[in-house]
Amino acid sequence: MRDVWYNKHKPSLTGSFCERSESVVGGFPVPPISDQKRERHRLVDQRYRKVHPGRWKAYKLAYDAAHREELRAARKAYYAAHKEDGAKYNRLYKETHPEYTRLYYETHKEAERLRARAYALANPEAKRNRDARRRARKLSVPSTLTTPQWKAIVAVYKGRCAYCGAKPKKLTQDHVTPLSRGGHHTAENVVPSCWPCNSRKHTGPPPLIPSLRLLL
Repeated sequence: MRDVWYNKHKPSLTGSFCERSESVVGGFPVPPISDQKRERHRLVDQRYRKVHPGRWKAYKLAYDAAHREELRAARKAYYAAHKEDGAKYNRLYKETHPEYTRLYYETHKEAERLRARAYALANPEAKRNRDARRRARKLSVPSTLTTPQWKAIVAVYKGRCAYCGAKPKKLTQDHVTPLSRGGHHTAENVVPSCWPCNSRKHTGPPPLIPSLRLLL
């Protein structure tokens, strides 16, 4: 009976019935579904999928094939609206499933290498910050500086070197207290620096105390 109902009303549904707050079935409007009824529908769907996995899989494959563009647009909109949640979920999944992550990279080495190269070219500041975080982790020092924080620091210094005041095309992240001397990769310890000043300073003390220090 359930298959007959789905086939009859499939054109009027854009998603799972229990996910819709209101819909039109057979040309007649259906009032909004209460939370209690929505949960009951969800449990019924869940039981149906367990009892008839083959039928459910065939139906889902057919539905996905018929609504591919619509589903793709919905997923893209959802990811754009929940970017932070998605990033947290991805990080948590990688931490709790390292074997799957390694297996994926081993089987998609070339594709991942090209993706990483394209990302690095399009986001040089994010790559530099990621490299600095990696160095900090190897030295077991706190690493909390984010790319938005780094951009805010550069904006406070108006794109200039914190030591000489020059305005080069590319600024480097300089740790006022070097990582090798126990400094942290945090907003309190990072200032923008031109390459000559950063190179001269190396792991020694700064040539002068930066006139500004951004505390985030």
